[in-house]
Amino acid sequence: MKKIIGAVIVIALIGGYFVGCDLNDSDEIVENSKDVLESGKEFLENTVYDISGESVFDDRFEILSGDIEKRQITANDVSDIRVISGGCAFTIATSDDENYYIEGESVEKLQAYEESGRLIVHAIKNSNLAYNMKVTLYIPGGKTFNKAEIDLGAGFVEINSLLSNDISLSAGAGSIDGSVLPNSSMSLNCDMGNISVTLGTNKEAYDYLVSVTAGIASIGDEDFTGVSRKLIDNGAGRRIEVDVAMGNITLDFTE
Repeated sequence: MKKIIGAVIVIALIGGYFVGCDLNDSDEIVENSKDVLESGKEFLENTVYDISGESVFDDRFEILSGDIEKRQITANDVSDIRVISGGCAFTIATSDDENYYIEGESVEKLQAYEESGRLIVHAIKNSNLAYNMKVTLYIPGGKTFNKAEIDLGAGFVEINSLLSNDISLSAGAGSIDGSVLPNSSMSLNCDMGNISVTLGTNKEAYDYLVSVTAGIASIGDEDFTGVSRKLIDNGAGRRIEVDVAMGNITLDFTE
C-alpha cells in the first residue's frame, strides 16, 4: 500500500534534485536529500490521500467505523501480527492483561481479527492528511511474536513496545517511531518520511545492510547519505536491513 504514494514521489523528486550532483561531495548530497524530503512533505500536505482502490479488507470479517470503544479482538494465542495503516494516527500500546484490544476515534474503516494465530489490523481513512482518525491496538506486555509487520501508507504510527523474532517496518510517507527489539532480524523501508526506532540493546548486537538512494540513514552515531550501499559485519549473526528511498531512518540504542 505504501508504494501508492511513495514510489511516484520518489521518482519525480529525486530526478529534479540530484541532476548534476557530485556524488563525491557529501555536503551537497545531504543538502539535496533535505530538499527532496521537504518538497515531498509539501507535496503531501496539499494532496488528498486516496486509497479507495486498495482491497485490504477481508469480507469475512466486520468492518468498523465511527467511535469504537475498547473491545477485545481475540482470546486465542497469537504468534504473528500485521498492521496496515493509512491516513490516520495509529498507536501500539501495552495491554493491562494478556489479551488483545482495539479502540478508535473518528474511524472511517477499521478491521481487526485473528486467524490461525495471526492478528491482522487494517486502519484506513481516505482524506487529506489531518489525521483526526485515531486507532489504538493493545498487545500484551512482554509478548514476543514470531513475526511483526507494520505497513504505513501515510500518517503516523507510534510503537510503545514491540518484541518479535522478525520485524518489518515500512513507511510510504509519514512517520513510524517507538521502541522495538528484533531477536533475529529486522527490515526497515522508507519511501518518504521518517522511521525512528530505539532498540533495547547495543549497536554491535546486529549486522547491517544499508541502502540509501536519497535521504539519510543513521545507525547510532554513524550516518549514511546520498546514493550508497554498505554491509556492516559485526559477526552478530542477526541482521537489520535499512532501505531509504528518501527521508530518514534512525536507529538508536539503549546500551
